[in-house]
Amino acid sequence: MRQCRTVHPVRADRVDVQQMAHVVIGERLDVPDVQVSRVVHDDVEAAGLVENLITQLSAFIRWLTDEGAAKPVSELVGAAQLDPDLAHAWSQSYAQPRRELARVRMRTAQEQGQLRHDADLDIIVDQLWGACYHRLLVLRVPFDDTLAERLVDQALYGATPRTT
Repeated sequence: MRQCRTVHPVRADRVDVQQMAHVVIGERLDVPDVQVSRVVHDDVEAAGLVENLITQLSAFIRWLTDEGAAKPVSELVGAAQLDPDLAHAWSQSYAQPRRELARVRMRTAQEQGQLRHDADLDIIVDQLWGACYHRLLVLRVPFDDTLAERLVDQALYGATPRTT
């Protein structure tokens, strides 16, 4: 089990955030979106890149909405802005490994010709998951059932007209 440590003394106003950090970062690293990403990555031949990314992103959205992670994630991200140890723990224990799962799948897509070889994988990840975090943390608007599909479509195909 990984644990989030802080060098700051525990104060009453930090207890909840620290407890959430232990749960979300430490004990719940096998959250559904990471599990689904690993399964989908392991089965890359069965699904194309679009379907794979929609599956990964949909699982993340479900984790936030249906499984109740939105509030603790919002609070953790907020607290991490003021606590470098928490920020490091969140990044190293969740955000970076999650990001790498998406990049691994996209590298496979590049090798299979499903994605341009010069595509910036970090930017694509930022477009997809960053949009979800923006909706969650800044806009505070609900997620709908079509969001993952629409985000993947825009990230991979853009807003220009499609040629047939």
